[in-house]
Amino acid sequence: MILRILNRFASKKLAFPNPSRKFSIMGSDWPTSYKFIWIDCEASKKSIKTKSLKFLCFKQLFAPKMTGLNHEVDTLLEVACIVTDSNLNEMSEGLRVVIHQPKEILEKMNEWCQKTHHKTGLYQACLESKSSIKEAEQQLLTFVRKHTKKGKCYIAGNSVYMDVLFLKKYMPELVNHAHYRLLDVSSLKILSSCWYKCSYDKKYLHEAMSDIKESIEELKYLRENIFK
Repeated sequence: MILRILNRFASKKLAFPNPSRKFSIMGSDWPTSYKFIWIDCEASKKSIKTKSLKFLCFKQLFAPKMTGLNHEVDTLLEVACIVTDSNLNEMSEGLRVVIHQPKEILEKMNEWCQKTHHKTGLYQACLESKSSIKEAEQQLLTFVRKHTKKGKCYIAGNSVYMDVLFLKKYMPELVNHAHYRLLDVSSLKILSSCWYKCSYDKKYLHEAMSDIKESIEELKYLRENIFK
């Protein structure tokens, strides 16, 4: 079924439903009143050799910054969040929370993370922050609940499953507030590049809030150039 849909999309024969109506895909309602929770995370990456070392930090639309990409041993440094409606309009000014981490944790990050987070100021911000992970989660929950209903919003971002792995471990209440389905811009990016040779030039600033805004703009670009 999925392959048939993708093949129709690739051949430009896939007809999309009227966005003003509710419609059904695979037996599930998708009301236009649903919201997107854009998150980006930064994490600390331990100084160990790994085949995935080049994927040191990542950005999501709900944007946590971690100490690395292994949610079993690495931890969160920063989480930024923007809530949009289904048309990608921001509901309000976003929220950024820097999490306190002691120097001994930050010093265990690999060279790339050390250099990047010193450059952006996140390293020093973590040392000076007074917010624990639990306190950060409550701040984010308060913000998200103000604009969304439980189960009626989708976590969105680039390779967002990785952010969710960290959030499930460190901020489970936040994850439980959202629908289990995810909006992954990376998947659309891959398809648009393969099928239409179309891509969005990103700056990769490795700053949570900036990265979220860029991800939203990327999806707007894909909507205007692919979904038309």
